[in-house]
Amino acid sequence: MLKELKERVERSYFDNRPNNLPQVKILTREVYYLGDEIHRENGPAITNFLKNGRKYGEYYCIHNKFHREDGPAYIIYYENGTKSETYYLYGHIVDELILKVSDPIKFSKAYKKFCSNYSEYHNNETYPGTIEQIILLAAIKNKK
Repeated sequence: MLKELKERVERSYFDNRPNNLPQVKILTREVYYLGDEIHRENGPAITNFLKNGRKYGEYYCIHNKFHREDGPAYIIYYENGTKSETYYLYGHIVDELILKVSDPIKFSKAYKKFCSNYSEYHNNETYPGTIEQIILLAAIKNKK
């Protein structure tokens, strides 16, 4: 029987009590979990805020790994209005073009199958290569 994993959200707050006024809760961090893993499929798994309430960072994760198929998984927002973005699939940094060129759903299924097959035939080891090598190997295999 499979164990059902519980979803939960943890929120942290700044303690903001100037001049003995009543406490005002200001959200600093929101983290989504599935069981014991940082995980959220429909939105950022971690969001950080500054004391002024402005969003500072968004991090998309599944099973404790940075992952997002439709955009950057690691986003930092700067006060000057710019942002820094890094693209990840299953914990691997990837080029933004990979997400735009390939069909994310087909790629996601092919990646999971490839890693599962690799693990099965190599004593449960995870594939040591880069995501780009996996794409190349999958493309070669599909041509045969």
